[in-house]
Amino acid sequence: MKPNTRMRITVILAGLLSLLCTLNPVRGLTRQPSLMAAKFVDVDSAVPGETRRYTLVIMNDMLGDQDPGARASLTDTLPPGVEFIYGSLGSDGTYDADSRTVEWEGAVPRGGSVAISFGVLVTGEETGTIINRVRVLDAFGHEVFASVGIMVTAAPTATQPPLATPTTTLAAPAESGQRLFLPIAHR
Repeated sequence: MKPNTRMRITVILAGLLSLLCTLNPVRGLTRQPSLMAAKFVDVDSAVPGETRRYTLVIMNDMLGDQDPGARASLTDTLPPGVEFIYGSLGSDGTYDADSRTVEWEGAVPRGGSVAISFGVLVTGEETGTIINRVRVLDAFGHEVFASVGIMVTAAPTATQPPLATPTTTLAAPAESGQRLFLPIAHR
């Protein structure tokens, strides 16, 4: 390995390490406490008029003395193209119709997680990806973000011919051992 390559690898590793750790004069290098966030959607594509379910997960993997999950908050402002479905949010969160925001506040147990789930109606009139981003704030003021997208496609029109015309009758019954051929249409 060339000396230059080794230097680049060392610098990259040192940069990554500094992002994940802070120097503690008593204990040496320690991990900076923070929460993790993830966001999921049940199906990542839709046509206007379909419903989808978002699930937001806040994870706390800190088992030591500093607990970022002692007080946490979640803010999820719905983007244009989706509408909140009333009654779909559990008792843990709230929805503010004026700001189009789902909010949650509480504690995330050490080594545990909290999940918030709710439904939306896809209203996007234009095709493309609707990106939804959630913001999580931990007890120390650290922000964590997660996002997920729904690909909106145009609804099929009535003028498009069907892929295949199903039939339920056979010209003659098939006998045992006889091969049966079925047509397959592919676009």
